[in-house]
Amino acid sequence: MAVKKNSEIIILSLILLLSGFIRLYQLGFSHYYGDEIKTLYLRKDVSAFNFLMDQRKGPGQFMVSWMAEKVNGGYRESAIRFPYAIAGTLLVLMFYIFVRQNFGVNTALFSVIFFSLNGFYIAFSRTAQYQVLYLLFGFLCLILAKIYMDKKKLPLLIASAACLSLALLSHYDGLFFLIPLFFITDRKNFLKITFLGLIISAFFYIPNIYLGFFETNTFGYISKRLAGENYLKNNSLYTISVYNPLYIYSLTFLAFSVIGLIKTKVRYNDLLFAWFLVPFATFQLLILNPGTHIHNYLIPLSIFAGLGAEYLLNLFIK
Repeated sequence: MAVKKNSEIIILSLILLLSGFIRLYQLGFSHYYGDEIKTLYLRKDVSAFNFLMDQRKGPGQFMVSWMAEKVNGGYRESAIRFPYAIAGTLLVLMFYIFVRQNFGVNTALFSVIFFSLNGFYIAFSRTAQYQVLYLLFGFLCLILAKIYMDKKKLPLLIASAACLSLALLSHYDGLFFLIPLFFITDRKNFLKITFLGLIISAFFYIPNIYLGFFETNTFGYISKRLAGENYLKNNSLYTISVYNPLYIYSLTFLAFSVIGLIKTKVRYNDLLFAWFLVPFATFQLLILNPGTHIHNYLIPLSIFAGLGAEYLLNLFIK
């Protein structure tokens, strides 16, 4: 039973209002912690080019923090975090639109509740870091690609590729969006969007590699994460519990995800399985210290949870 249009608008509006309040409330809650400070362009005696190149990831978060500093004329915590909180709120909406496009209204409403209340995405929205940026642009890439497949208008393809490049310029984890992109497009247009997105992002990464910044900053860092070198022992279940301390949420999320995995048969099941398995294998089997990057496989699980909730609702109605 599909939700009526008016009901959908009301429910979604309430979810977005709650999401925005949680993400925007008291953004000056603490001083900057280590990784936030790294996003700030503090040393003005260093050129902006060298500052952006001399990092372990793309320029996305550094550009956003720098623009926030320019607009607000300083480094006040709430002001620097504000654009990330806005991006985190918009991310909730983009997630909803993507799920609605591919799985329907009911699944989208259930899924976005799980997604919006997930402690990872709340925390990411309240700190000056890259996560909400690459997720926002990644979902925009998918949404525009889906519309392009229906409309076949070139500007949509270019916009989708541009969003993919912005995701990659925010963090390498943006590559995981290639998995759903592969399933919602045909092979020809998948290659077009991917190739164009890589070409655009190459304007940053080619100088970064050629000038030696990648080897100096990024390669060694990734190697240490792979080997778990100089890091405390990592436990993903503990990390999930830290970000989601309300056990009723975690248990409900897990139960509905399992039901969605087992009971539902939808058009894009392969998309969800691949989107879950590739990040899961990467961060649980290959990388010994994945940290919060494990959230990448919680995204498709949120959709599985929505499918599970919809299955139970239909069962109840019957």
